[in-house]
Amino acid sequence: MMIIRVDDRLIHGQVVENWIPTFSITDVIVVNDDISSDELRKNIMRFSVPDDINIYFMKVEDLKGITFENTKNYLILFENLHDVYKAIENGFKIEELNIGGIHYAKGRNFSFGKVMFLSEEEKELLKKINSYGINVYFQPIPQEKKIKVAEII
Repeated sequence: MMIIRVDDRLIHGQVVENWIPTFSITDVIVVNDDISSDELRKNIMRFSVPDDINIYFMKVEDLKGITFENTKNYLILFENLHDVYKAIENGFKIEELNIGGIHYAKGRNFSFGKVMFLSEEEKELLKKINSYGINVYFQPIPQEKKIKVAEII
């Protein structure tokens, strides 16, 4: 099983306390060009996940070359929609994309709920991602109902 998620906080309480145990995640992959070479941020994230969880860090362009094992459950975390779109353009296949949290920042004038704020550019990226036939949905935690992003943008 594979869950692909956009959350600008990457690894945090909701991920560790809800997503990992609910879906018996065995491997977490953080996809971000900057973090892949930032030892401090990588170490902080390593300490945030339980010891029995494998955690990997990689650049966006390296994602397409990964072989996923059927016996493992993956959580692939992206910090932003730009990286997701870049991964898709590089050939990474996505069937579903979970939007967990894109928090308020300057220029993000469209909001949905308390944890999804988008700029016009990000709205357009979501539309492009959706046009690939990817089921894009908003769901901060697994216990909440999935909301199709196409219905709100």
